Amino acid sequence: MRKSLIWALASFGAALCLSPPLAGQGYDLRPELKELKQKQKEERNALKLEEKYRRQSLKGQNVSRSERIRVKHEMAQQRRDLRTRQKDALTVLKDRRRQLKEYQKQSGR
Repeated sequence: MRKSLIWALASFGAALCLSPPLAGQGYDLRPELKELKQKQKEERNALKLEEKYRRQSLKGQNVSRSERIRVKHEMAQQRRDLRTRQKDALTVLKDRRRQLKEYQKQSGR
């Protein structure tokens, strides 16, 4: 899960670096936004699936209460981290959109 998440973030970063410059040439961020939201949805579903399997594995074993609580806290922390990362990525994209609109206003296009 971590490797796929790191891979997704790295590919997103590479896409930002390799994307066309903000020259205001009719550049549209909607496809990037759609792709970002699709990736985020896949990440959320992968995390849900991982949590489901972790809960099932705990049910099948004789695990102490403290271990169950620890695992539950870990899963909650992973959810919070994922939510924060996704929110930050969306904010970056929206900031780029705002900068593009501002640049287009200034250049009179």
